[in-house]
Amino acid sequence: GSDKVAAEGAKKPQITGVAQSAYTQSDLATATQVTGKPSMTLTGQMVVYDWGRLDAIINNRAALVELADARLRGVKNDLAVELISTCLEINKQVALLGAARYYTAAIEDLTKRISKVTEADPGRASEMVQTQSRVLQARSSEKVTESKVRELTIRIAKHLPGDAIEQCAGIGSNFLAPLDEITIDTRLSNHAQIVLLSAQYQSELLSSKQIELTKRPQVALVAQHAPVSAGITNDYAQSITIQATAILYDGNTLNASQLAAAQRANSVLEQRERLTKQLQADYKERSKLAATLETRAIEYVSLLEINQRVRDDFFIQWSALGRRTLFELLAIEAEQYSLRTGYILSLYDSMLSNANVYGNLDFLQE
Repeated sequence: GSDKVAAEGAKKPQITGVAQSAYTQSDLATATQVTGKPSMTLTGQMVVYDWGRLDAIINNRAALVELADARLRGVKNDLAVELISTCLEINKQVALLGAARYYTAAIEDLTKRISKVTEADPGRASEMVQTQSRVLQARSSEKVTESKVRELTIRIAKHLPGDAIEQCAGIGSNFLAPLDEITIDTRLSNHAQIVLLSAQYQSELLSSKQIELTKRPQVALVAQHAPVSAGITNDYAQSITIQATAILYDGNTLNASQLAAAQRANSVLEQRERLTKQLQADYKERSKLAATLETRAIEYVSLLEINQRVRDDFFIQWSALGRRTLFELLAIEAEQYSLRTGYILSLYDSMLSNANVYGNLDFLQE
């Protein structure tokens, strides 16, 4: 921003003052010797016509300011996406931990029932071993999930002090709906990386223009109030001059610099177009994936309801009628646990995908 202000100041009249007091001693006539009398020279200069060179410099600095703002906004977006994604991942692991504990409790309850059966029928002791093995597996799964929750809460602590689980609870409801393609296309032009490349492209174009205009004659008005003979007399003279400067020969340096700036501008433009297409495809794919996962989560709800009824029937048939084996009962419990896990993974992966698109399209900072 300060560079832009400095460039704008170059268009305004510039006034400089020089005060001096010189003394010389030589074999020359006394009248020509500098006697140390103080004097001041005031010079004012104003650009009359520069073909728009200073405007190009100002606009270039403005583009650089926009570029810096876009880079800062990109960093903020990345931080917001990281924070939201970690929160959703914590919620997912907490939900998975709840499912694992529910499964462990179900197997432990079954173990208690088997222990009573074993007391009455020692020949079924092998069933007790099977259920105990499943309990150990379930508890192991709990420990793994608990360690993931602890790892995530430690990771997010640098951004979100306090109880991360409590603060992250319920945040997923904001990311249930995927963005449609029209919204993605509309918002993509405001993407931080796209804005950054657009500003860089404008900066390179203006640099090329500035160099081109530098080769043309520059006209300025110079006014001066200066001593006739500094240090000798106190007489001053005023002058107004129209000053024109032009580069006669520079060894083709300016032409080469102008061409290089134009080539950089074309390179940035190509990079911007390529990135736009890439991000467009990526975000649309993520939104479609989120919609698919959300549909799958809804299907898991129906499967869970059906499987729960089958599970209840199996338990009645095993405990009351003896028509189901323990293996079948353990299998239906494992299947119910698998369906719960599948539902949680589908739901939260959908929200994670949506959060990534929301964040990168600058919705999180609104």
